[in-house]
Amino acid sequence: MSVGPEPEGLRMLSYIIPEEKENKMESIVKAVAIVIMSVVAIIAFGLLLSLPVMLLWNGCLISAIPGIKAIGWLQAWGILILCGMLFNKGSTSTSSSN
Repeated sequence: MSVGPEPEGLRMLSYIIPEEKENKMESIVKAVAIVIMSVVAIIAFGLLLSLPVMLLWNGCLISAIPGIKAIGWLQAWGILILCGMLFNKGSTSTSSSN
């Protein structure tokens, strides 16, 4: 029993479906890679910005003020974030109009 030649539409469909799955998988892999690279960039940027805070705290304040303990990288990052929130000139500033 011979079925006969495959219709052109089915042949085309069999080629299209795997490519769409591959494209979808590639886009998922790209999205995951972008998320991972973003997290790594944020951590590296935070380290870069908090390193001077940690070095200044541990190098200057410990010897100048007795009783202060050394801080680590995460604590310096927290101080940096706290100072940013406290001293940031945000859009909540009030202005007087005459």
